[in-house]
Amino acid sequence: MMYRKRLVHAPGSDGSECHAVTLVELENGALLCAWYAETSARSRETALYGAALPSGAEDWIPYGTLKDMPSLSAGNPVLFLDGGGRLWLFYVTLFGDRWDTCQVRYTHSHDAGKTWSTPTILHADWGWMTGSKPLLRPDGAILLPLYSVQGLAFVMRSEDGGKVWRPSSRIETEPGVIQPTLVPLDNGRLLMYLRRKAPHDEVLWQATSDDEGCTWSALVRTRLPDPKARIDLVRLSDGRLALALRDTTQGAAPLTLALSEDEGAAWPCRRNVETDAGEDTSPALIQSRDGLLHLVYTCQRTQIAHITCDIEWIREHDG
Repeated sequence: MMYRKRLVHAPGSDGSECHAVTLVELENGALLCAWYAETSARSRETALYGAALPSGAEDWIPYGTLKDMPSLSAGNPVLFLDGGGRLWLFYVTLFGDRWDTCQVRYTHSHDAGKTWSTPTILHADWGWMTGSKPLLRPDGAILLPLYSVQGLAFVMRSEDGGKVWRPSSRIETEPGVIQPTLVPLDNGRLLMYLRRKAPHDEVLWQATSDDEGCTWSALVRTRLPDPKARIDLVRLSDGRLALALRDTTQGAAPLTLALSEDEGAAWPCRRNVETDAGEDTSPALIQSRDGLLHLVYTCQRTQIAHITCDIEWIREHDG
């Protein structure tokens, strides 16, 4: 069994906050992490920052600022490596003080995030949000989940390497859905988990697609608790699904890794990663090419933690 915890980002001396972390494995085996943070505790502006963990290294190395837009804030970064070796950074730019003033943009890099292309607007309408990593489909299509502050969700699809993007059908219900995350199933279908905006809704909801994310089914309740925070899904190399979520409907703990062997119908194998009462939110989960799971998340919005483990570590303690 294998388990290790380390910090990606520790609290700054100025007391500034950080949030909404994302993670990707680069072609050279290094891990790259990004998040948004206040430029200082005295400033309401935010920028995107990053850190790298080279293959075989013990500690994360600060990358500095990935995207800073003077006088405007940036948030909700999403890192993605496409089939051609390009590293993408999706994010939102805020033109005001609220999320309903944000606009989705992207940029890409050919040198592992050291330099970036000129930003491009992906979705011009204000109020749409990034949050979860895209899926790269076998035919090369890229599927990026988005949602709005009003409570609508859909998938932006590109079939030409990101030159043209088209929206899927919208997923909506009263009082609204947010923060979708996607995973492919064994039968070719796609599974999406979402949260409803209802303050007292106690479960997550799901939708499925039979046509590569172009259209989506009606929403169905799951048996998973709604943690009032973002979740993340990944399909493992052995076919199982892994899920990172706060396994509770009350409070901020525990933060849990769960496994499903039946395409998400049940999640009987669960292991708590964090049990402290502090806020542990915004998890991002990936499996690296060596089969290990990597989970990053924010703790009390002041630091970012990184858990590395194998499947056996999760299965050792069920629940």
